Amino acid sequence: MKHGLLVLKAVMIILVLMCVTGSLWAAPDVAAQLRLYEGFKEITAAPAGVITSYYLKPIPGEDVFLEVDLSKEQESIKRVFSLKDIKLITQAGLVLAKDSAGSPFQVIVLNGRELLLQLDAVDGEKSRFKVAVLEVLEKGKPSRSLLESKIYLPQQKTTVLGFEDSAGKIYFLSFHRGEDVPPLAGAGAEKDKIIRVDATQKPRLLKPVQPQYPKEALKAHIQGKVVIEATTNTQGKVIDAVVIEGPQELRTAALDAVKQWEYEPYMIDGKPKGVSFTVVVKFNLERKEEEQPPINLSSAQKPKLIKTVNPQYPPEALKQKVEGVVVMEAVIDTKGLVKDVKVLEGHDLLNAAAVEALKQWQYEPYLVDGVAKTVKFTVVMKFKLTEEKKDAK
Repeated sequence: MKHGLLVLKAVMIILVLMCVTGSLWAAPDVAAQLRLYEGFKEITAAPAGVITSYYLKPIPGEDVFLEVDLSKEQESIKRVFSLKDIKLITQAGLVLAKDSAGSPFQVIVLNGRELLLQLDAVDGEKSRFKVAVLEVLEKGKPSRSLLESKIYLPQQKTTVLGFEDSAGKIYFLSFHRGEDVPPLAGAGAEKDKIIRVDATQKPRLLKPVQPQYPKEALKAHIQGKVVIEATTNTQGKVIDAVVIEGPQELRTAALDAVKQWEYEPYMIDGKPKGVSFTVVVKFNLERKEEEQPPINLSSAQKPKLIKTVNPQYPPEALKQKVEGVVVMEAVIDTKGLVKDVKVLEGHDLLNAAAVEALKQWQYEPYLVDGVAKTVKFTVVMKFKLTEEKKDAK
């Protein structure tokens, strides 16, 4: 890929579903698929590194209505916006529930800047939605509005919203609305439509809650794992949890934690479904921190990056005009320093330079209950030649 974009592993753009305050009209729940693209009007050159976005602005042709299926969507966007190329960054399913305490929002990081994207229904207009993008400021400060727009999104159709960041990069949000979901009478009605999935198919966990270690189990030095059958509704919330096996002294704590977990809605043919699957909650007695395995974090959970070092373009890669991205798994210690790096994907001529740069990065310590923990997560580093170096012979 010339422009070095990867689906779902991008460190520059992260998509996660959560909940905030909002309201919807009294109608069936709205199921939608959200896709995020980056568009390219021409072949551009930029050195490797992080560009920070300070504002967003709509681009001409916003609120484009497409009557096309997914297989034709990218070509249609390219044609409508006169693009030379377009790359899918990530996608996710969401459900706007009329009886929910809030409406969904997404956390997006564009060029190192964390943003919130919120989709709300417009009261009294069942096919009109408000799209808002907010900048996440420091803790304790209100978010700043960067972009507001309204889109028309009828059932079984797709609407595309385009915007540009301060670095001139172009992005598109594609919203496809599926069939509306009839409101359910309650947990009992939801259970009647539950689908069983195995561990490899279970939905992505968005909001984990760590169990509290029971005092009596600590005194008795009891540890182990509790296996639970969890059931989620169409909004991804756990509506039931039953212990399959595990130490009796740990079961209640495990259940209390799992019942607070939230998952991405499980979608089949564009429709959210209630599902059941097995989860395992582990209880380990406190050991020395260096013996503790690192905690796996999603892109949305990883600690704040406070120091970066740009990679040095390898001479042989320059000579051969090699561009691309290197995907790495980084282990961060309790001080926020990069302890270990493992290359997951990348070009042989670029991997070493990416690893060398990442080892010099520094993050804020990741805290759990006020205690710093060792963590690991995915990092993507981009290598792109300048026009001058491309033309060099």
